[in-house]
Amino acid sequence: MINIIDPHLHLFDLERGQYDWLKAESPPTWPDKKSINNSYSDTDLQKSASFSVGGYVHIEAGFDNELGHREIANVEQRASLPLRSIGFIDITLEPAEFINEFNNQAQYRSTVGIRHIIETLNSTTENALLLEQDSATSEVKRITSLLENDNSYTNLTFLQKHNGIFELQCDVNNRELVVQIFTFFQRLPNLQLVLNHAGFAPSAFDANGQANAAFDNWKLNTELLTRLPNIAVKCSGFEMVDRVYGKSQIQAVLMHCINVFGLDNVMLASNFPLCEFSVTYEHYWQQVFEVLEQMVNDGLIKAEHKKALYFDNAFRIYQFSKLR
Repeated sequence: MINIIDPHLHLFDLERGQYDWLKAESPPTWPDKKSINNSYSDTDLQKSASFSVGGYVHIEAGFDNELGHREIANVEQRASLPLRSIGFIDITLEPAEFINEFNNQAQYRSTVGIRHIIETLNSTTENALLLEQDSATSEVKRITSLLENDNSYTNLTFLQKHNGIFELQCDVNNRELVVQIFTFFQRLPNLQLVLNHAGFAPSAFDANGQANAAFDNWKLNTELLTRLPNIAVKCSGFEMVDRVYGKSQIQAVLMHCINVFGLDNVMLASNFPLCEFSVTYEHYWQQVFEVLEQMVNDGLIKAEHKKALYFDNAFRIYQFSKLR
């Protein structure tokens, strides 16, 4: 049986958490949002007869964005599998407030880093750029405001000093935004960055099966980010761009990421439960395994590389060895 580490998922607890973004009256206004408006635990990951989950990384999901440590406490209390946690801290907080919340989160054994989605200043949802009907100009202004805030650099310098991971969730399709992000994080060369959802790659092929120019633009922008000295990437969140994506999209994104980030810096992840907008959790991973087998058969990767993508890299980057 295949044993995986899933390095990007969200386990909601609706009885105790806030999750304002899941409420029907709140954005995003997805017609299928109600399908994930449920509580989830890691027992929901353990229903497959063909693979097992040997560990996972819970990514903040809006449980309590004033006191992010409460979310980590909640997932640790409910965990039955090896767990690593990424909490929320607003990076524009006054440094004393940031450090206080960082220390509150650091007391929990599973904590390895933080996420502050940088598409919008107040977002706690996946892919805010796609959820809001904003112009690229206003998006640039928001990110400029975030990255030019002196507290952001001061606080992330503190995170770097303490070997924390920063989950970099941003839209990689806008060159101006990517240049700003690259310029900012160049100043933090020792900060471990993990690019979420491969930067939301558009479809690799158009309706006629021809190469999509937008995908080529995404590829060029990811190549700029790979010049940052300490960055990894998670291939996931395909459903956030296209609810009916296919295996060809998984392969196109994965192959490019391997080529430019390097095999050791690429992880496969699910984005559960949001992956279930398109397919079940089990079906998602079955798709991934089939893509990997095809890539081996086509000579694109070696058979021994598969485990690096669905287990070894996540084990190393998220420091699962410290749980032993």
